[in-house]
Amino acid sequence: RTRKLDARLGIARNNAHLIRLYGCHASAPRLGLPNMAAAEDGQPSRHPYAYADAVPAPVAFVLGTAVAAVRLACLLLGALVYVACARIKAPRIALTRLAMCCFGVLPGLLTVDERRAKSDAAETPIVVLAPHHGLLEGLFAAYYFDARPMMMATFAKLPVIGAIVRANGALLVELKRHKKGSSVAPADAKPSAAARQALATHAAEFKGGRPVAVLPEGTTHNGASLLKFFAGAFAPLAPVQPVCVRYSSACVDGSFCGTLISHLARLLCAPYQRMSVVILPATRPLDGEDASAFAARVRAAMASELGVPLSAYDAKSLNAE
Repeated sequence: RTRKLDARLGIARNNAHLIRLYGCHASAPRLGLPNMAAAEDGQPSRHPYAYADAVPAPVAFVLGTAVAAVRLACLLLGALVYVACARIKAPRIALTRLAMCCFGVLPGLLTVDERRAKSDAAETPIVVLAPHHGLLEGLFAAYYFDARPMMMATFAKLPVIGAIVRANGALLVELKRHKKGSSVAPADAKPSAAARQALATHAAEFKGGRPVAVLPEGTTHNGASLLKFFAGAFAPLAPVQPVCVRYSSACVDGSFCGTLISHLARLLCAPYQRMSVVILPATRPLDGEDASAFAARVRAAMASELGVPLSAYDAKSLNAE
């Protein structure tokens, strides 16, 4: 029995290694990791780094090369125009939607269930989006809320997307492992003190206008469960706007579970990505509630809406495996 267990764990470790290196999911026993992971309430769910591909990723990449080339050309052209007119709201939003189309969210494939009260937009300085699959959540926030995204600085270094992110006035979070050249969402995915201070200042000075979009899980995954939220996004104890995001595709899973290159390739080569968004009513902190309790309450409400379990992982423990 001990040898069998060791063998299973050995396959699980090798599988996790493949996921981090190549952004692909190797076969593993159903009882082994990382195919399955236990949630906080004991429910089984897919491991946060396990893809759910309908078509093998290499096949999709080969078939989607021509589509990817056209989309890349559109992204480049759109980025040049965006940088030139980023201060004007209408073209800024239209070009952000174009970028989403280039990553597969074509017209008719974005549905938004709006449940906000009329006063919520003027009273919520922070928009929180989850699960954090990858690049598209930040683009959606910029498109729909005209929000300034708070994103990993890795995205701002991309030749095309980086120009859009910087021109949009994003609050960028620089992480130590990114400085070392790591392409996988990092284990120390905790905003710096400067980022926390910038968010607190924004919340204190907010009087309507552009909110800041925050991805409180602090790392990317497949969305099969909801990771623990960092309390930093809730530290200002200001009203937040919860936004729940789901994706579906007839081809490959576009989540950022491996390398940045594989994430972009999956989005560009897939025929489409269907994106469903539910905008919940704004949530305000309760009397005497601290940032951690506020974050946990918002997370539980979003998980309930999404119908996914609460993961036992946070960003640090997930990437430490």
